[in-house]
Amino acid sequence: MGTGTQTSALYFGGEPVTGATSLWNGTNWTEVSDLSTARRQLGGAGNDGSTAAIAFGGGSPSNTANTELWNGSNWTEVNNLNTARKELGGAGTATSALAYGGSPTPAATELWNGTNWVNQNDLNIGVGGGGGGGGTTSSASYAGANPGPGIASQQWQLGYPVGVWSTGGSLNTARQLPGGAGTQSSALAFAGGPPNSINTETYDGSSWTEVNDLNTARNGLFGFGATNTAALASGGTPPALAITELWNGTNWTEVNDMNTGRSLGASNGTSTSGLITGGDTPGGATANTETWNGTNWTEVNNLNTARVQVAGSGVDSTSALAFGGSTPGPTNQAITESWNGSNWTEVNNLNSARRGLSGSGTSTATLAFGGYITAASALTEDWNGTNWTEVADLSTARANLAGATSGTPTASLAFGGNNPAPATGSTEEWSGSSTVTKTVSTD
Repeated sequence: MGTGTQTSALYFGGEPVTGATSLWNGTNWTEVSDLSTARRQLGGAGNDGSTAAIAFGGGSPSNTANTELWNGSNWTEVNNLNTARKELGGAGTATSALAYGGSPTPAATELWNGTNWVNQNDLNIGVGGGGGGGGTTSSASYAGANPGPGIASQQWQLGYPVGVWSTGGSLNTARQLPGGAGTQSSALAFAGGPPNSINTETYDGSSWTEVNDLNTARNGLFGFGATNTAALASGGTPPALAITELWNGTNWTEVNDMNTGRSLGASNGTSTSGLITGGDTPGGATANTETWNGTNWTEVNNLNTARVQVAGSGVDSTSALAFGGSTPGPTNQAITESWNGSNWTEVNNLNSARRGLSGSGTSTATLAFGGYITAASALTEDWNGTNWTEVADLSTARANLAGATSGTPTASLAFGGNNPAPATGSTEEWSGSSTVTKTVSTD
């Protein structure tokens, strides 16, 4: 396999099975350090063979998922592909690469984010044993033999963020079912349990600091706000509270109650323009939706499907998303609904039905993470305004967690939760790239 430019290229592996590596300087080839794992029919990427490249997959002679990075002098083994294969194509650089096609999984596509490989949307037509690929992680092409007759040529354009979760500073008080507000660098965590808590902490992008407590201890409450200096805490249990408190950066003050007391629903917005929906009442799951104008709560049109442990996102009371949750049983749901300021409309579902998840973002760009499927999950999905796509998992699987509600799909925060017990103080920061359009053409 070869990567690089006309004046700085690298060639590695090949027939017979070898780890031999040669460097081209524009005039001559020079033998340099071998791959750690000898192989043939591998993939690779890199824009300068003399300084950086990545090698992945291949046969040795059995299919391998092995991945190695070239630093200009030596190869170093790093995290493997998710799917072992040979005869695959590659594009991109040593820090941002795409692996696609191959045998025996001719449609599989994976993206390298500099640390891990993340599964992506498959090729429309599976290809293997073809002529390799080229391009970048946001625009690549591949030509290869179909499993059936003919030749397939396909174009890839990235359609959702590439990102990774990294460890942040832990909460001082571990908890599940807390409220959350703010952004990745200016977050607020409050209440939670067990036992029911009034504890409040602020996050500055690296560590949590204890500040003044809520007036009413509770868990499973609604929380939202733009920063850690302006937030709202409403509802919660026990048993189904309507109490609302406003945070001004120093103290919590009780303000007007919700119309319907409840817990375990979705919330989003700012301390002056917010929305809550769904949740658990003494009568069971509700579809009730209320908006907050900075002073009062107003009942508006309901969700289409009543549910509890549902998550939400949105910048204010005029635009929001509600996703996941459960209906009586409990039966996990993948249902997603979009709010336009007047009505809820069902849109495309999550890929994995779950409850007790969290999220942050807007109605057109959201990150959903964690939750309970058959056990606590680390699953993360990105919403691009039309579809949900699975991206890199949380490091710590958990349900009943909270997030920075005003975070984005490029900078989110996850904290607290359980798996299944006890509660955790673990905090993770999401860093991702921006979303662009994906198109695929074949012939």
